[in-house]
Amino acid sequence: MKKLVLFLSCILCSYISFAQITFERDTTKSDGVTSSAHIMELHVYGTNTTGIVKKFVWSVETINTPSAWSNALCTFPGLCNNIFVGFTDSFEIGVDSQVLFRVDFSTSNTCGDGFVKVNVSPSDDIRNKTPLYFIGKAYCTSIADPIESDRLIQLYPNPTTDIIMFDAAIQNSSLTIFDNSGKKIEELNIENLKGFSYNVSKLSTGNYYAVINDLGNNKTYVKEFSKN
Repeated sequence: MKKLVLFLSCILCSYISFAQITFERDTTKSDGVTSSAHIMELHVYGTNTTGIVKKFVWSVETINTPSAWSNALCTFPGLCNNIFVGFTDSFEIGVDSQVLFRVDFSTSNTCGDGFVKVNVSPSDDIRNKTPLYFIGKAYCTSIADPIESDRLIQLYPNPTTDIIMFDAAIQNSSLTIFDNSGKKIEELNIENLKGFSYNVSKLSTGNYYAVINDLGNNKTYVKEFSKN
């Protein structure tokens, strides 16, 4: 059985938009490998240190996922709701406590990209919005263990400003570059990855993912790099 590789990120435009209220990504839910039809979970924690109960409204502004996927937004403590653009609900964060936001992408064994933007506002000032971005990518292919990726493939220099070199004894592969939001930047077919150089000077400053598909052995490797 093929495995569905979940390559996830959750990006916050602003860590602090409301006084003493923070929304932070749970980095333990940043990526993973799972069998097909697994639910992809992306977590963000909201913390209240104001000393009073705070009530918020969240609304779904954007959903862009494959048609076979179903999407839900959960708050804990609270409920899970199937979501659509325009869906709105409210939640509270108690005194000196946290609430967990979780977006679930149910991929139904379908490859593709998932993007959900949720705006969070204080209930007494709904114009003051903090956008939360939940981004996921599902690859329908086998993937090597991250330890094997680190052992077999080296990228240098990393970070870099112009050229990044690949050192891997892989023939007949494809190389796909994604930015930190999961947007595909470029896809190339590479005859020999050992000594291959990729020009990053055209990229904006930030973090990127190089996804290498070993076409001969049907394996996929993911390496991160940074452009200064």
